[in-house]
Amino acid sequence: MACDGTSGHLNETWERLHELLKDGGCLVIAVPNCSSYDAQNIKSFGQLMMFPRHLWHFTPDSIKKFGEKHNFTLVNHLPMPFDAFYVSILSEKYKESKSSLVKGMFAGTLAWFSFFK
Repeated sequence: MACDGTSGHLNETWERLHELLKDGGCLVIAVPNCSSYDAQNIKSFGQLMMFPRHLWHFTPDSIKKFGEKHNFTLVNHLPMPFDAFYVSILSEKYKESKSSLVKGMFAGTLAWFSFFK
């Protein structure tokens, strides 16, 4: 799975979404950001990158470019800073580390602060 979102039937999916959307309609999506702080720090243990929950992974720039390729315009980009806590805690549980809640909350706090850079 490429970080740039080039695997699978992604083009066909975006084409179908464009066909289904009414003129002037708005498509709201939530996708993993493979360049986020938590994605870079939890690496292979990350809930963020788990298959099959997430078939494709994007950076903010790659999702914008991919949308433009399929005649979409990015109107707004909002991070989900509190998701970092959930992801970090689950990642610690997958690593079977002791004190996974405490370690996950600490890692989530670091990720949360990274949103304010």
